[in-house]
Amino acid sequence: MNNLIPEILKVIFKYLYDPNADSCYIADRNHLYSCILVNRYWCKVSVPILWSRALNYYGSIHERQTKILSLLKCLDQKSRNNLINNGITFPFSFDEVTIFQYTSYIEVLDYGKLINLVEDWLNTLQKLPAESLSLVLRSILKLLVKETKIKSFKTWPV
Repeated sequence: MNNLIPEILKVIFKYLYDPNADSCYIADRNHLYSCILVNRYWCKVSVPILWSRALNYYGSIHERQTKILSLLKCLDQKSRNNLINNGITFPFSFDEVTIFQYTSYIEVLDYGKLINLVEDWLNTLQKLPAESLSLVLRSILKLLVKETKIKSFKTWPV
């Protein structure tokens, strides 16, 4: 399978979930996660597919935490410092770098689900300032606007 060109492998991997669905099915995501573990080549092809709709479904508590932490690790130094200066602490060192720039793969964004993901993460922290949610959301949204090629954006009905 390593002899397949990335474009062909990508088409095969996209069949593991319905690209027209609002969310990926758990079993389908698990198949893609398995592809990541095969080798670097498969990982490089399957990660963008997984992250294209990563913010469009919730997953387990651990999965939600991992998504937010991965996004936060992609923040630039100015955004990180702003959050730290406003009393938000991170359960990781910013010396840890991500293997991928995950935000560049996001194609579908559901703003309501993003808010819920951030709220879930903030609820695990203690003694946060009242404006923490808006600060973190603003930082992540700035990152997404700068880094992504969003094809679909969903907001709450007004």
